[in-house]
Amino acid sequence: MPTDFKQIPFTELTAYRNKLRACAADVEATSTVVKRISEQLSEETLVGRAGSSMQEALTGKLAPALQRFYEKLMEEDSDIAAVISGFADGVEPATVKVLTTKS
Repeated sequence: MPTDFKQIPFTELTAYRNKLRACAADVEATSTVVKRISEQLSEETLVGRAGSSMQEALTGKLAPALQRFYEKLMEEDSDIAAVISGFADGVEPATVKVLTTKS
């Protein structure tokens, strides 16, 4: 895949980071709800095969996927924070070149 660089103004980068952090907070809140539902299922809410299957799906598939997604969001946040730090130090120009992949 060919790659290219895209210039992003500092203000847009900051706004993107804010949205990214809000998304990470939503994913974290969703993970908490999934955990609570899974605990309720194990206590007695749904019994039998359906309850076991639902709990397994929540704890075996959904919760780990949410955790991986959260970690990726935080990794990207960390990368953006490093770029923003460069702005604060006066190292970066008014726009940032971001590597993109052309499809």
